[in-house]
Amino acid sequence: CVNERFDIVNTSVGGVSYEWDFCSGDLGSTPVVDSNIIPNSSFNKPSHITMVNESGNWYGFVTNRFGLNITRLDFGSDPGSIPGVVNLGTFSNSFPQPIDIEFFKQNNIWYGLLIDAASNRLWRLTFGALDNTTPTLESLDAFNGENFLDAPIDIEILEETNNIVALITNYYGGKITS
Repeated sequence: CVNERFDIVNTSVGGVSYEWDFCSGDLGSTPVVDSNIIPNSSFNKPSHITMVNESGNWYGFVTNRFGLNITRLDFGSDPGSIPGVVNLGTFSNSFPQPIDIEFFKQNNIWYGLLIDAASNRLWRLTFGALDNTTPTLESLDAFNGENFLDAPIDIEILEETNNIVALITNYYGGKITS
């Protein structure tokens, strides 16, 4: 049940593999794939999609690694529906290989943190509302000047109380940056 705490105890003996599935049937069924719902021309080497919900509306943000841009997918209230496609632009070609973007909300303003694999930079996009088609872009130069990134490939944002932590994995150097 939602928001109910419970303890899980694994009592199996000699198991070779384990599967934890709390919703019967969903992992055991074959998924249905429809590759024709979004035109291929909307993307250029898409590298990541981040789904975000705001007030019951679903948005998908796709980083186009060789398109130098971000595409927003507007799903409305059903993430399984055919989305509207909005090209948010190239931001004056500021990032040559946008690889991933993750979001957080602070004081009713949505922010996106974007990593670029080619320039080894971290960018902050200020959206306000997620349906904004002209977010502002800011290079986080204090962070970028420290050589923390070496071909970043993934970013995750963790929020706890008043703290926001971004974890970034790098292709080279064997390091995770926080």
